[in-house]
Amino acid sequence: AKARSSLYTEGLKSFHIIDLNCNGAEENVFDCPHNLVQQHSCTDYEDASVQCTALNATTNCTTGHVRLTGGQSQYVGLVEICYGGVWKSICPRGWDTREAQVVCRQLGFTSIGADSINAGKGFGPVHSSYFSCTGSEATLLNCSYYTYSCSYSYYAGVECESPCIEGAVRLEGDDRYKEFGRVEVCINGTWGTVCDSGWDNNDASVVCRQLGYSPYGAIAKTSYFTETWLPFHFYSVNCSSNESTLFNCSYSTTGSCYSNQDAGLICQGVGITHDNCTDYAVRLVDEATKNEGKAQICLNRVWGAFCYRKNYYSYGVDATIICKELGYNNGNGMTYLAESPSVDVLLVADMSCSQSATSIKQCSLTHYTKLSRCDARHTAAVRCHNCTEGSVRLIPYNSYSEDVGRVEVCVDGSWGSICYHHFTDNDAQVVCKHLGYTALGSISMGGLHHDDNIPLHIVNLNCTGNEESIWDCPSSTQGQESCTVYSDVSVACPGFAVEHSDCATGQIRLSNGTSKMEGRVELCYNHVWFGICADDHNDYYDIGT
Repeated sequence: AKARSSLYTEGLKSFHIIDLNCNGAEENVFDCPHNLVQQHSCTDYEDASVQCTALNATTNCTTGHVRLTGGQSQYVGLVEICYGGVWKSICPRGWDTREAQVVCRQLGFTSIGADSINAGKGFGPVHSSYFSCTGSEATLLNCSYYTYSCSYSYYAGVECESPCIEGAVRLEGDDRYKEFGRVEVCINGTWGTVCDSGWDNNDASVVCRQLGYSPYGAIAKTSYFTETWLPFHFYSVNCSSNESTLFNCSYSTTGSCYSNQDAGLICQGVGITHDNCTDYAVRLVDEATKNEGKAQICLNRVWGAFCYRKNYYSYGVDATIICKELGYNNGNGMTYLAESPSVDVLLVADMSCSQSATSIKQCSLTHYTKLSRCDARHTAAVRCHNCTEGSVRLIPYNSYSEDVGRVEVCVDGSWGSICYHHFTDNDAQVVCKHLGYTALGSISMGGLHHDDNIPLHIVNLNCTGNEESIWDCPSSTQGQESCTVYSDVSVACPGFAVEHSDCATGQIRLSNGTSKMEGRVELCYNHVWFGICADDHNDYYDIGT
């Protein structure tokens, strides 16, 4: 037992005893000479504390020996070291893989794959030192160690690798899921990784088959769930995809590979439907017309869907590239949500293409796993179209009506946008008139939303408002460099009957009330009375205004 001071202080309880003076043989502290505290003469943080030894902690163990306790097997648990004939837990300060390697080696296990863990707290005393190992020492006491107080809520633990069966293969990554991860193989009783140089879907198919999954739809991954402590067992793996095990493939046991070049893969369920499709082929399905439908891609002879992940920048799939792959070379497409009553086979969680990309092979694909931030019921659909020269259309904005959206025009067989620099209500009137709406009440909405996948076709549109078509208005294609992808024009066309008024823009009125003191708030804009959306309408501020 050891006396301690100023540990576990809490500053809430009053002091009862002072000047305690035991000889160590007493059975009770009240048998020791002491004084009762009549008034506070100790500070709040002068609490006495002790460190006791568990009744069964003293044994005939040899100083320096180590053992694991409290684990589910002999290879894992809380580390205890014998010191002075007493088993003691170890403070986890600075405890990591290197210390774990030494403990596993000292216990007669392999040091390869050893890992430090939080194994909770033991019931005995704590060794008053913390250890600092290089990882190559034979025993823990061969490491440097330093005396230091321990205030951690847990003690040091390790997990050693159990001997593996020669030729076994496993996937390591996220313990919750077994169908994807880093590939590890067992050679000479120890686990090692596979160098990802030359690693492809044929190799992935063999591993998935060996593990009981389908060889179809297997996706090879490089630098996947990387680690730095396992050796490389295989280099230059080259499978035909028909082998029953990875060990039946061509491979080398020597080579050069960076420590983060671990080969990995994603497997599909054994009952997945397969096809003789070509890698990176795309198709649209489940719609009545051939130019639209749920987008699917072929990877390793399996058709799978794209996640629909709508955000400010993208939908998780590039409709323009999909449409180009399908032969719509002079047009582009749009992406929308394809609600599915059943869970689709998902292969792609996200897709990122540069503006210069002409093929899906040139895009970056994030393959789907159960760790992806994607709802498997929400898949992406694409609508492709070639446009008619001179056509104009509105792309609706979120939940607004079909009458509000980004303006796109067809030039040289492709859809593009109009730069909103100098775009006014006069221009909006002509756009709406061109689309079959009345010019009265048409409004320029500025840069409401954008699409960075389409070009800017018109800059400096300058209509008077009297033209019948935007192509009757002066414009230019010069100055495109001053417009960004965030400068697309949007308009609101009146999808309802409107009446001309002599009111002045900015004037307000109350209408349809029972008196002149109440009614629907209306604002005059461009000689038309409009209602005001009630969202965020503040009773006090707006009425005062």
